[in-house]
Amino acid sequence: MTKPLANASLILYPSDTLWQPEKSESVINNLQQTQFIGDKIQNKNHSFYVGDKFLEQIAFMGCAPHIEFVANEENSKFCFIHLINLPTPQLFYSTKQARAPHCPVCKKAEKNWQQTLSDQSVIHCQQCNNTSPVETFNWRKSAGYARFFIEICNIYPREAIPQQSFLDSLKILHPVDWHYFYYCQ
Repeated sequence: MTKPLANASLILYPSDTLWQPEKSESVINNLQQTQFIGDKIQNKNHSFYVGDKFLEQIAFMGCAPHIEFVANEENSKFCFIHLINLPTPQLFYSTKQARAPHCPVCKKAEKNWQQTLSDQSVIHCQQCNNTSPVETFNWRKSAGYARFFIEICNIYPREAIPQQSFLDSLKILHPVDWHYFYYCQ
C-alpha cells in the first residue's frame, strides 16, 4: 500500500475506482480555476499550496482550529494539497484510528478484514461467508479505494469536512459521486 504524504489527512476520491485523469494538468487547471489549490510547492511532486477559496470549500469544525497554511522554518506541518495518481486502485486506510468495515450484505462489522483481504480488492466476511469488493464495504470515513486521490495534508480526523458544493464541483473532473475519508497513521 502506498502511503499518503502526511500523518493526518482529509482525502477525497471518486466512486469510480478505476478512474484516473488522462492528464494531470487538466485536474490541476480545474482545481486552480476553482481556487481550491494555489501555486505548486517547490521540491514536492504533485503538491500545492491551498488556494484563495479553500476555506469556502472545506468547513473546519470546532470553535478555533489552528491550521497553518504556509511553511516556515519552525513549522513543516502546514496544510497543503497533494494529488495521488496510481496505476491501479489501492486501499488507503487509517492505521491509527482504524474502524472495522461493515459488510455490504449482512451489515455487520468484519473485525478480521485485514486477514481476509485478498489482492487489495476483495474481503471475505466471516459473519455471512460472503466475499465482496473492498469498495462495497462501509468504511465509515476511515478508508477509500481508488486510483486517484486528493489529499489535504495535515488535517486531523473530523477537524474538517468538504462542503457538498465542493464535492459537486469535483464532478467536472469526473461525473460521479466524490467521497472523503480521514487518514491518520
